[in-house]
Amino acid sequence: MVLSRLEDRALVRHKGAYWALTDDLERLRQAYDVHGANQLFNDLYRAENRDEWIEASENGTE
Repeated sequence: MVLSRLEDRALVRHKGAYWALTDDLERLRQAYDVHGANQLFNDLYRAENRDEWIEASENGTE
């Protein structure tokens, strides 16, 4: 599922039984930078929990 989303964004391509990264190094670098930022924020503030978001939206709390 994740690979399919990356394929939709042209970051990987399906090659037979394998997956290959894009040849566009700038797009790959940008994707890696976003991943690094997400990891930093997860480390600082903990990863988001979908269930907590749903519960907060249903209860009108933050």
